[in-house]
Amino acid sequence: DDTTTTTTTAEMTTDDGDDDMTMTCSCMNVTRAGVLLCIGYTNGLIYVYNVTRNEPAIEFHTRTCAVTCLLLLCRSHKNHSNDGILCIGYDDGWIEIFNCESGKHLFRQQCHYDAVARFLQFEQDYYVFSIGKDNALCSFLVYSQLVTMKSVQDLLYESVSDDDDDGGEYERDAGHTEHAVDHPHNIRVNWYRGHTAQIVHVYRNQWCLLSDL
Repeated sequence: DDTTTTTTTAEMTTDDGDDDMTMTCSCMNVTRAGVLLCIGYTNGLIYVYNVTRNEPAIEFHTRTCAVTCLLLLCRSHKNHSNDGILCIGYDDGWIEIFNCESGKHLFRQQCHYDAVARFLQFEQDYYVFSIGKDNALCSFLVYSQLVTMKSVQDLLYESVSDDDDDGGEYERDAGHTEHAVDHPHNIRVNWYRGHTAQIVHVYRNQWCLLSDL
């Protein structure tokens, strides 16, 4: 089962009552290492627990801003499961992406001008979408999750391996047009801006899925 579930449990505090450790969001998915439960806190900490093995897996704490949403991406194909790819949204609009198995930092950038409200994922769709309170939409394609397209993944990596890999800022359009960037760490990012009202729903049809790749 490659279904990702995401829940929000605002204002839930830890047993020690520390205000800096207020739980804000959580998500769970099945990965190669087992079932992973990811929990975000107001102080920027993300704690990952391996439910299958009943033991802590890994922690991420690279920022001090509150975590507003999480999504654990793991596409499976037949008997093959991927490492979990954790997408983290923050209150100041930054998004980070990590490999939950190796801890590798894959992506770090301010993608929204306000808080990241939520992540979206669709069936049979390799893209992950973020919706911000700035009325903007971003899409992320993590090439390592293309489990049936390893050769394409290798070609895509070669095409961007000569780019700057410092994980820093990238140019973004402030207008109505789409702007796409291939991140050096195998992630393609698209921005969709110019909406004058809050984004309520995102729809993906068969034409979208076929035209993406």
